[in-house]
Amino acid sequence: MLSWLARRIVKDAWFVVATWAVIAFVLLTPALGGAGIDGLFNRLGPTKTSIDGSQSAQGQSIYSALQGDGVAVTLQVRGLDLDTQIDAVAAALAPVHADLNDLVGEVNVADPFVVPDPLGNKGVQAFIAQDHSGFLMFVTVNPNGREIASPDDTAYARKLQRDVQRVTDRLRRVPDDLRQIAPGVSGIVTTDALVSEAVNDQAAADLARGEALALPAALILMVLVFGGFLVAGMPLLGGITSIVSSLGVLWLASLMVDLGGLEVTVITMIGLGLSINNALLMTVRFREELGLGRADPRATAPPAARSRRRRTGRRDPLIAEAMERTMLTAGRTVLVTTAAVALPLAALVSVGAPSLRVTAIAGAVVVALAALSAITLVPAALVLLHGFMSRPPLLSRVPVLRALAHPVDGSSRDDGAFAALARGAQARPWPVLAACAALLALLAWPLAHLHPLVSDRELLPPNADQRVYQRVLEEQYPNLAATDAVLIMQATGDSAKSFIDEQVAHAPGVSSVTQTKAGQYTVAYLSLEGSASSLSAERAVAAVRALNPPADTWVTGKAATQVDFRSALVGALPIMIVIGMGAAMLLMLLMTGSLIIPLLALLTTALSLAASLGAATLLIQDGHLAGALGVTPIGGVEGYAVATALALGAGLAMSRELIVLTHMRDRRARGERGDAVVAAGLQGTGRILSVAGAVLLLVLVSFTTGRLIAIKEVSLILALMVVIDAVIVRLLLFPAAMSLLGPRAWWAPPSLRRWAGVRTGGGSGAPEQSADAHETEGAGATGDAREPGACDESGAAESGAAE
Repeated sequence: MLSWLARRIVKDAWFVVATWAVIAFVLLTPALGGAGIDGLFNRLGPTKTSIDGSQSAQGQSIYSALQGDGVAVTLQVRGLDLDTQIDAVAAALAPVHADLNDLVGEVNVADPFVVPDPLGNKGVQAFIAQDHSGFLMFVTVNPNGREIASPDDTAYARKLQRDVQRVTDRLRRVPDDLRQIAPGVSGIVTTDALVSEAVNDQAAADLARGEALALPAALILMVLVFGGFLVAGMPLLGGITSIVSSLGVLWLASLMVDLGGLEVTVITMIGLGLSINNALLMTVRFREELGLGRADPRATAPPAARSRRRRTGRRDPLIAEAMERTMLTAGRTVLVTTAAVALPLAALVSVGAPSLRVTAIAGAVVVALAALSAITLVPAALVLLHGFMSRPPLLSRVPVLRALAHPVDGSSRDDGAFAALARGAQARPWPVLAACAALLALLAWPLAHLHPLVSDRELLPPNADQRVYQRVLEEQYPNLAATDAVLIMQATGDSAKSFIDEQVAHAPGVSSVTQTKAGQYTVAYLSLEGSASSLSAERAVAAVRALNPPADTWVTGKAATQVDFRSALVGALPIMIVIGMGAAMLLMLLMTGSLIIPLLALLTTALSLAASLGAATLLIQDGHLAGALGVTPIGGVEGYAVATALALGAGLAMSRELIVLTHMRDRRARGERGDAVVAAGLQGTGRILSVAGAVLLLVLVSFTTGRLIAIKEVSLILALMVVIDAVIVRLLLFPAAMSLLGPRAWWAPPSLRRWAGVRTGGGSGAPEQSADAHETEGAGATGDAREPGACDESGAAESGAAE
């Protein structure tokens, strides 16, 4: 299949490029709002991190229905001195009241100035700031009154939206009405939709900022590695294609599901990083296969042939052969590593949160599209521009960085910096293993107090209007701040009242309770110890839920949602391991024929992820280096960031492990044994994996400069994982463990080894076999260099392996 695809690409390179150009145009036009269509960022809604079917989600649904389908619009005014300006403010607000009464009715407008003597009236004291520097104005928009509109009533939904917008616009003009009284007055209008809009706007800004930093930085690195802008542009072509396809796919997804800006940014970020890495593998391998630096083989061709090939250079047999071998090696690697990343990502569906479900499905599609562009668009561009690939890399002129430079002839030596590190770890395996395990355990230690959060306004930067609104509300209007938790009981009367008064009010962590009747339900508003998202609030929710109520009861709120999210994530971990990491282990089994190596990879990946999350907990939750990172600690790490980073981190670590193991398998197939195989595997893949890791790190670090806390957290955790996995695990821990295991590392039951050999086109051999027998068996696996598996699938093998 890959051979056929390579031949078609060489023959129809211009057609492939043109097809992708059309696809990009078709996907990007609606995503950017062209042709009068609502663009992607105009279609975004709130990020929904509640767990489907959980007690908190069910309770919130019931509570929302009890509140009706009206919308509350609130104005928070600051910068006044009501002790001296009270009468002037009341007079200035008279026209505002008249306008609002016309829009929604007098009964739906509440503020301190609807009664005489606001400062002396206890009934409106809650609407006035404690230091008398401002006030709150509440407006309820509810055209249907007490009736509940059908969810399918689009006409009512449009009318409600129009009325809310009119009220919002009027309230935003109130500070202007008061400016003659107090020049420094300011106001913030808030609704649930405005909070969501603020988060999505910030996500869009972070996405643009991350891309603007990542693409030039990656281009500079590629120029240093390859020595020319055109060759360096090949990986960037994959990155740009990923951005376009990601936005188009996400726009299509927004037609079917609710999509938030957070999911859009994270999916685009990971698609960008992976697509550049995939295109890098293809470019490096094609450059190697061309054998640049040798004499042009066309020089010895007949004059007619030279003339013909000058007109259509891509039809040169050398180009066709090089592309076919590139597809059979690097192309296969791209497909295998894409599966290793996409499967753990898709396993996020099992958690049950809508935001994670969207991230899982749309993210897997974007990752697959990145692979598709890497094996179609990038090869076509390489074929068309193959004549520009002979520039010597700039890094080769810098002795310290020479190891990262990609030689124009694709040569690679078994002796080098990466092999030296591996041999150093193999020479003292026990001390290296102990030191690495201790360091990883130390980094993972803070994971013991990781506190996953489910936030809305807290996602925003501290100086964002909606975040400022919440902070001022808690400081100046404590009686009107959001309730910590809400208990809803499907019962009324004495039994419900006595249960709430005698048991709920005295549950550990419950400070006070206020209850009311709503139809056939009793609703209790709970004030809990600590903030609404604190561990003490979560413990109080657990204590209330542990009581024995007389009727069906639901406890909802932020702390309850966090409890349900953590339980769902922990419960989904076995499924995520089986689906995600289990699939990657199966790929390793098929690649190596070993049962021990996949288990070792699983263990090292788990250690790497634990260390990364632990370090992130130390930096983000505990606040160490918070200033340098531009992070304001909020008492935990976003649960969305933890779940997403776990899935993506596992996939990225396993994919790189597959590349190294594939090279080691090929060396064993040629009869090599012992520690030399491990050192050669790390040396043969060290350069390309280091460059790919550096590119991915640049992308992730670029997105850590964003201001939305969850995007910072996802990118920071993944960046830590890339560094820890590359330096501690792959270069030190893995070779030390392989040295201690010795030949046992390649052991598998004979039946399992035969099963894996059948599916890989040959056996990888067993440790107990002789070198001659293994070489014979390896010939069946690799065969001639033109056949599948002949060359190192990492795209960084010696050129001699393909001769």
